[in-house]
Amino acid sequence: NSSNYANVSGKYLFSGTIVLARAVDTYANGNYNQPFSGMSTLGTYDASVGDLECPITNNTVSYQTEVNDLIFNCQSQWLPSLKKYFPIVNLSSNHLYDQGEDGFNQTVTNLTHAGFQTVGNYNPHIESDDCKSVTLPVHLQKSSGRAENGILPVAVCSYNYKILFSPNPGELESIQKWSKIMPVIALLNHGPEYQQVADTQTTNIAHEMINFGASFVIGNGTHWVQNTEVYKGKLIAY
Repeated sequence: NSSNYANVSGKYLFSGTIVLARAVDTYANGNYNQPFSGMSTLGTYDASVGDLECPITNNTVSYQTEVNDLIFNCQSQWLPSLKKYFPIVNLSSNHLYDQGEDGFNQTVTNLTHAGFQTVGNYNPHIESDDCKSVTLPVHLQKSSGRAENGILPVAVCSYNYKILFSPNPGELESIQKWSKIMPVIALLNHGPEYQQVADTQTTNIAHEMINFGASFVIGNGTHWVQNTEVYKGKLIAY
């Protein structure tokens, strides 16, 4: 009964794009915790969401192919360390199809078997609804003053609109359906890279997400710390 609670709170970390290949894999040299060695300096969070930008398969791709052709592949040996820091993984990335449809399906299977919660898809048009419910740990403050820990279902609506894709008519409206029953986190992979400010198209899509009921929007895919704004009282981090 929600009337028994005065406050529900949680603190969550959202990553930039994660590629556990190329130089990251080379310098780790088999120490799969090495790239995460600075995580403790970022503070303490109730849960973390990682933005994965490489398929997880048993395929072999050379370092030079990954660097020169930007065709990525990450090995499944990374999964225990990745799960320790990012148990929820977003798959709305253009590079998630670098190993084709089979590679994408392998990625989903490998992550699921390893116990991850996954959201999003390389192709935002492949399903009629790009939202998925996940569970997040929360802190509950009861009206009586007693504190408890709990689990809150939250919808994550995640879209890859970078390079090949743009919103189909009615696609973003899925957010509205979910926002009527639970909080919605909107994730957006979009925009030209290495720009300090989000472009007009990215901004318009993020605004639409808020208009349809998202609690906030986290952008990715530009490989740059861009601007943030408050739109209709809701945070957008591009």
